[in-house]
Amino acid sequence: MRSRFIPLIAGTTALFLLSSSYSAFSFTGSPTAGAKDFPAGDEAYHTVSEVEQFMDKTVKKYPELAQKKSLGKSVEGRDLWTLKIGKGKESDPEVFIMCNQHAREHLSTEQCIDAASQLTENYASTPRVKDILDHRNVWILPVANPDGSQYDIDSGRYLGWRKIALRTLTDLSELI
Repeated sequence: MRSRFIPLIAGTTALFLLSSSYSAFSFTGSPTAGAKDFPAGDEAYHTVSEVEQFMDKTVKKYPELAQKKSLGKSVEGRDLWTLKIGKGKESDPEVFIMCNQHAREHLSTEQCIDAASQLTENYASTPRVKDILDHRNVWILPVANPDGSQYDIDSGRYLGWRKIALRTLTDLSELI
């Protein structure tokens, strides 16, 4: 990816680009073995494995428009999956939307899922969306912190974890 990105952090800014509506989500897939789900009442939020399944389904349904790509690995070895949506050329501007930078910000993941859904589902029927995606690529990273996100729900309740999953401060040197 290049420095020509227009960075957006998930929130109302990201949705402003696409739509003023918000869709509710439910997911019927099964989580990865051993991974826990959200506490009762919050099951509509997507776990890390459910986000990956959503991305796979999106790519399968819109192969001419969406690609799933890994930006690398997290500290615990999880892929940092992005959806590249669009038909823009290499020289066109790009948009990067990042969600769930802090582990306990699970709603931001839902905003990235909504953004991806709005773009792919409305490409054929909405001239503005078609124009956006014909002249640029939108990169969406729904879970920037998969280790922390999973850690936050592993006990079956929110632990309020917001950091990356480093064991000690000296682990920072491993990232440089």
